[in-house]
Amino acid sequence: MKYSIWSLYITCAILLTNCTSTNKMDIIGETPINKFREAPHNEWFSSSYNSYIVNTRITDEIKVKKLLKDVAVEVFYGSWCPDSHEQVPAFYKITEELELTGDKATYIGLDRNKKSPKGFESGKNITHVPTFIFYKNSEEIGRIIEKPKESLEEDLLNILL
Repeated sequence: MKYSIWSLYITCAILLTNCTSTNKMDIIGETPINKFREAPHNEWFSSSYNSYIVNTRITDEIKVKKLLKDVAVEVFYGSWCPDSHEQVPAFYKITEELELTGDKATYIGLDRNKKSPKGFESGKNITHVPTFIFYKNSEEIGRIIEKPKESLEEDLLNILL
């Protein structure tokens, strides 16, 4: 009888650990963009990136009006999240068009509890992923949460105006 009870305890402990742990395939923490081009993430990233058509009418307006002066963005995403699979590659393609890359755009992978090892999300009220937080001169000026209201380009333009 003792054997059965201990087996049950061990089985429960294993199941609980597996249900709460992070998938080893998830990207957690600050992410260099080339990480998205590695397997297995390159499948979802490349597919969404290649299929997204940037609205250059809006990106040209942003460039002409020089609306990105002193603007930076933090992108909080989940490599496990279908919305992130759709929106993050599209947003990256837009940032390339706008030359909002390098140290002006930071990508931070969160676990399923919306946490990262270094606490980049602390105090930022991240409830859904992806969350794009825009800053001008280090002050938050707006967010796109989960999915854009209109489109990524239109929502970005509205935040910048």
